[in-house]
Order: sequence, then C-alpha cells, then structure tokens
Amino acid sequence: MPLRNARGEVTHFAAIERDITAQKAEVSVLRELATTDPLTGVLNRRGFSEHAQGRLAGALRDGQELSLAMIDIDFFKRINDTHGHEVGDQALIHLAGLLRTSFRESDVIGRLGGEEFAVLLPGATLDQSRVLMDRFRTRLATTPLRLHDGRWLGFTASIGVAELDPEKASLATLTKAADSALYAAKHSGRNRVYLAP
Repeated sequence: MPLRNARGEVTHFAAIERDITAQKAEVSVLRELATTDPLTGVLNRRGFSEHAQGRLAGALRDGQELSLAMIDIDFFKRINDTHGHEVGDQALIHLAGLLRTSFRESDVIGRLGGEEFAVLLPGATLDQSRVLMDRFRTRLATTPLRLHDGRWLGFTASIGVAELDPEKASLATLTKAADSALYAAKHSGRNRVYLAP
C-alpha cells in the first residue's frame, strides 16, 4: 500500500523498511566502535563497564558467584623503552589474543587503559578464579610474542582477583578490591596472582 511522504510523493513500505534496517545497522556499527578498543579488539573501558554492570546485576539477582581479575603487564614501560611503542602495541595485541582464547564466551574481557586489562568471570568463586588466572598467567609467561623482525619477546603479567560480596555489591567496590590485589601482586614480586582478602 503506497504512502505519501512530506513532499506528497508516493513511497512504499519496502523502501521504508530498507531505510530502517540500514539505520539500525549503522547504529550497531557506531555502538561497536564506541565500546571496542581499536588496537586489541576487546572491549574498551566503557564497553567493559556496560557489560560488567549487566553481569553483576544478573549475578545478584540469581545469587550467583562472580569474580573480577585485573591484569597488568609487568615492566611494560621497559618493553616500550627497549623495543619501541610498535612492539609495545604488539605485546598488548598478543595479551588480548591470549585472553580471548583462554576464557569462556560468557566471560567479559576488556582493556581498561594502557597495559591494564580486566576479565569478569560470572559463576566463578575466588578459588576457581585463582586457578583460571594462574593458568592464564603461566600460558602468557610460556608463550612469547614473535616480533615482525623474527625475534621473540617474552613477558609476564601480574594479576589481582576479587570476588563479588553481595553486601557491598557494586562494580566500583569489586574493581577497587581487584586493583588492590593487583597492586599487592606487583609489590610482592610480579608474575603472580594475588587474591583480595
């Protein structure tokens, strides 16, 4: 059935539907660009926060465990200073790739800035998260990065893990606890997983 537009011209539902579909696709692309880290392809801080808030609300609603791991590359400044920022970028991409292949699709992975990444683990207790993150830490330490010039670069990461406390349930509180554990891991020798008390 034809419709008339503002200029009195006849339009058709099919054309209108195509326009709406194209607009939805454009909005989806823009949303992905706004929430994805362009270097590593994982969620950026904004995207991670949005996904994490939803998972946290679901965990509280369902009485489910949930843990957060904060990951920071050890001596990242040294990598940049010694090998250049292009190699530093390769190290970030390498870490993100290992994260994507080490965790479940239901886990939320993000780059929060610089060399700091986060993994939200729905359904995982603190002890389960420690095992998962220690496995990842070992995988990273034993999987060197092949540089463009053929050399290999090995590096490690320190990891802090915290578990959701339903009594103090907020992403900010969980992040602060995991950050404190990460800080402790850095100051107790690096290349280790440290649990929030």
